[in-house]
Amino acid sequence: MDVTAGEREISGRRRPVPVPGSEFVMPVDTVVIALGTNPNPLVPQTTEGLEVNSHGCIIADDETGETTRRGIYAGGDIVSGAGHDAVSVARIAPAAMVFVPCAGGISHNEIESATPPDLAAGCDVLLHAALKAAGVAGASRAAA
Repeated sequence: MDVTAGEREISGRRRPVPVPGSEFVMPVDTVVIALGTNPNPLVPQTTEGLEVNSHGCIIADDETGETTRRGIYAGGDIVSGAGHDAVSVARIAPAAMVFVPCAGGISHNEIESATPPDLAAGCDVLLHAALKAAGVAGASRAAA
């Protein structure tokens, strides 16, 4: 689904508004969901040969993202701790960030609260930016 910029939220960011009739389905092999502000211990605890530092962050090469286990790559909070994933990922690949409205304008905090439709709209903006950057047909609108 495409979205367009709507009214400004308390934070100053424009609220994403769905464009009716723009829904589509895209087959994918893998979807990576990255939510949270702390490294999730599940992956290192369940992946043999994956080393972590004293903060529980996966150890990965700054330039390539390759971890201590051959063929496994990591970036974002799982490597850097709390921070913007796009900053970490940008060291090894093109990256982008999208901000979604949060209740009371509070973000990056334990009490942050965003609605599922706002999160879906934010994901849609990122998806279309990635599709456009990859030259995939159907990614006709510019991500803003």
